[in-house]
Amino acid sequence: FHHHPVLFCFSVVLFEERARLIRWDRAGAIVSKEFNWTTDDILSGFLWRCNRASSRQLGTDPTITTPTKDEADAALTAFMSFGDKYPDFLPIEIGASESFKKLAVYPDVQPSLKRDTVEMTTRPVPRYFIVPPPHFQSGSPTGQATRGYFAVGVSDRPIVDPSSNASPE
Repeated sequence: FHHHPVLFCFSVVLFEERARLIRWDRAGAIVSKEFNWTTDDILSGFLWRCNRASSRQLGTDPTITTPTKDEADAALTAFMSFGDKYPDFLPIEIGASESFKKLAVYPDVQPSLKRDTVEMTTRPVPRYFIVPPPHFQSGSPTGQATRGYFAVGVSDRPIVDPSSNASPE
């Protein structure tokens, strides 16, 4: 959870010849029944499946990506400008823009109910934010406050080339 953003992760707990598999996510953990890892093929089957799984199947968060260089540089400029105006409000030192991430945040869309089916009336459109490394990280894989970020909204700030007559995007 500390090194790359994931939605869930797995643990293997071994004690003598017994073992359990644990799947962690923000809500808590699911623990398997105890099994004998020296005679059962449960552990080897689990590890084989993990080895063949895609990064998404292993929990990598698809809503966190790398921003373009222009997005990261514009965010760095916005952070520095904000820090100059409100030095007490930005208590962290913002580093190089190469360490920034781009977050997609989807609105909480309520489905429309029609008889016995659930239909999405519109496809949710995310808002994008550029963030530096978190200023707070919890040591726990569970809970909702596992990381804290300062963010700049991508669509909230116009990116204008001052040498051109182009209007903001």
